[in-house]
Amino acid sequence: MAIVTTDIDGQPRNASKPDIGADEGSFLISTKDTLAPVILFTALPNTSSTANPTLVVTITDMGDKVDTTTFKPRLWYKKSNNANTWLPAGQNTSAYDGWKWVNPINNSSPFTFVIDYSLLAGGIPVPGQVIQYFVAAQDYHVNPNLAVYPVTGGYTATNVSNFSVTPSTYYSYKILKTLSGDYLVGAAQPAPFNTLNNAFSRLDSSEITGSVRFLLTDATYNLNGMITINPITGASATRTFTLKPNTGVTSRIVGYHNGNESVFRLIGADYVTIDGSNTNGGTTRDLTIEDTAGYVTGKNGAVINIRSMGVGAGSKCVTIKNCILKGGQNKPYLSDVMGILSGGQPFNNGDDNDSLVINNNLIYNLRFGIRISGNEAGIHNYVRVTNNTLDSLTRH
Repeated sequence: MAIVTTDIDGQPRNASKPDIGADEGSFLISTKDTLAPVILFTALPNTSSTANPTLVVTITDMGDKVDTTTFKPRLWYKKSNNANTWLPAGQNTSAYDGWKWVNPINNSSPFTFVIDYSLLAGGIPVPGQVIQYFVAAQDYHVNPNLAVYPVTGGYTATNVSNFSVTPSTYYSYKILKTLSGDYLVGAAQPAPFNTLNNAFSRLDSSEITGSVRFLLTDATYNLNGMITINPITGASATRTFTLKPNTGVTSRIVGYHNGNESVFRLIGADYVTIDGSNTNGGTTRDLTIEDTAGYVTGKNGAVINIRSMGVGAGSKCVTIKNCILKGGQNKPYLSDVMGILSGGQPFNNGDDNDSLVINNNLIYNLRFGIRISGNEAGIHNYVRVTNNTLDSLTRH
């Protein structure tokens, strides 16, 4: 090498320790890498479990690679009612209030984090509490590039372990109560089952661990606003939800809205049955659901609206049977008011409301009886509409 005194760029080579290769120089870690690691994961769902949850996170870096030594990726978390403070080293214990952290249990992507509830101030979370969390990672660059996920919202930090301003956006999930079995719903029942609105609010904040039935005990229920059934945590073919009159009871549910809405709306809710018969397996029509909204030209409405949340996210396995669905005004022809509408949000076509059963209902005093509106990308599969009666003023 002594006879080669310059490199490919014409620069002098080191006489005693020349670089291997064509280019001579002092090559340090690049100062041009400005790209932070990319963090991706599926958010943790609401759950009734208080076991330490696991979050699997994909973290990649196109430049200097993800730091898995000195500043390993971190998952930061706390209860929503814990202090929004950052603790000095050595205080990542339940004795101190504020954000807590865990490192992954492995050193390569996808990284596995196990949230340790024992580190939280106040102990293991209880139903009703919310856990907030985000993930931070950095690379090996001489001036490390730091990433936080979710990516929106500002924060102040020098590395994964040193935050002074909390990200303004983070993920959260709720520790749910559980429901399983039969629940009587009526004015004489203990809260939250003393009103329909309260009962469905409890359903919305619970995980069903077995099939659930809300059994109506009163003759009349005057709703305080609409009843919304969102996706029911835990619902499945073996863990279903049913609303029906209790044995021997004849009930009437009266709702009101200002147009473009419904008395009952199911939004991405699966395995839901509204059964108007007051006997198990019966066919009697013992439940009336009445929409008393004032109809306005150009505004839509429905007694029951089954809504999709998008392709592959329809309300599946919904059954409406043995009910009397009634409009409350004498001029329903002024607007497109329906007994049952299956579609999208709010009254457009929708996707994949599959396995819908509409059977043995009396629908009257409405402009339209039943409307099912799918899309080419999300056809409503396996729909059965049988034995329904569309009575006077169903159509104008």
